[in-house]
Amino acid sequence: MRMIEARPGLGSTELAAELQVSERTVFRDVDAMRVAGVPVKARRQLGGYVIEGEVLSSARGLEADELAALRVLVEEVAGKGQVPYLDAADRAVRRLAEQSSNAARDVAEKLRGRITVRLAPSADDPEAAAPVFQALQQAMLENTRVSCRYETARLDGNEALFDFSPWHLLAAERGWYVLGWRSDRESVRCLKVSRFISATLTGEAAHRATDFDLDAWLAGAWSMVPSPTKYDVSLLVDPEFVSTICEIRWHHSQESHPMPDGRWRLTFRVAGLDEIKWWILGRGPAVVVESPPELATEVALLARRTAARYDS
Repeated sequence: MRMIEARPGLGSTELAAELQVSERTVFRDVDAMRVAGVPVKARRQLGGYVIEGEVLSSARGLEADELAALRVLVEEVAGKGQVPYLDAADRAVRRLAEQSSNAARDVAEKLRGRITVRLAPSADDPEAAAPVFQALQQAMLENTRVSCRYETARLDGNEALFDFSPWHLLAAERGWYVLGWRSDRESVRCLKVSRFISATLTGEAAHRATDFDLDAWLAGAWSMVPSPTKYDVSLLVDPEFVSTICEIRWHHSQESHPMPDGRWRLTFRVAGLDEIKWWILGRGPAVVVESPPELATEVALLARRTAARYDS
């Protein structure tokens, strides 16, 4: 909108080139502007679009703090590819900026480059998995199944063939995941999008997710893999590592308490021990398992195996 206001007569070809979108997208956006209350007209004698009449205040765009926050979030996360497949959000914010006031754009521009968001990097190739991501999205929209070729967890070249009913896409833990019904396992599964070799729309009705709730399904899991068995976990953190470990909220059930000897006790209630044991090992000797005993035994065994590899 601001571009047309500043340069009456801009045509669809020029707008598409400057905004780095297709002319078809420009036509769609112009229609959306009209619906939002922007009196944009196509004037052949001027060679393009003009705005004639008063623009409704609701179509004037965002306030300074709103635009600044959106630009930081979207440009840092989507624009830099930290979470792939969100290019549309980056383009949308650029168009919103054009509709916002000069003051709002000035504030957003001043903050740009001075606020950084860094997420855990992923080794996935987003371009390679893009067709799969698009197929999964389309299947969710159409409530249909996809026929899948999927690389096994060992990443040894072996693959599984099955039909999958995608219900929910989740960006977490260094990548995209899809949750849904896996036909060969006859159960709900969480699959990593980058491990799909292919996902082909079948047009066949999906297995219905009558009451699937992502938060309920993940409830209690340390990260991504829940277990039906719940455990109360108690850990002791050495004093010199309290600030780097206890000041971070690792799990929604986390509680922390100082001990008389300077150590801190961290407690969690988690669904399964397979994920948290590796987190504990990653903290080395700074974190010791107090309970449950089976977790302490497993961590000690893995630690001895790790040390033995260095001894040899």
